[in-house]
Amino acid sequence: MKPNVLIVGAGAVAHVAAHKAAQNNDILGNICIASRTKEKAEKIIQSVRHKHNFQGKEAGLYGRELDALDIA
Repeated sequence: MKPNVLIVGAGAVAHVAAHKAAQNNDILGNICIASRTKEKAEKIIQSVRHKHNFQGKEAGLYGRELDALDIA
């Protein structure tokens, strides 16, 4: 079973991390990018798909809206 990857935030470091995770998706499982705004995560996802960075079969790559300050 492959591990899944959760990337918290959608800034410059998350952008690089998402591309690297996609380049190694033959080892890694699904990739989720969580950010305060889903639009930022979706921009990274579009970039990864545009550059065809997946090795082998494309894993699940999706974005979620998450506010880390919302403790409840």
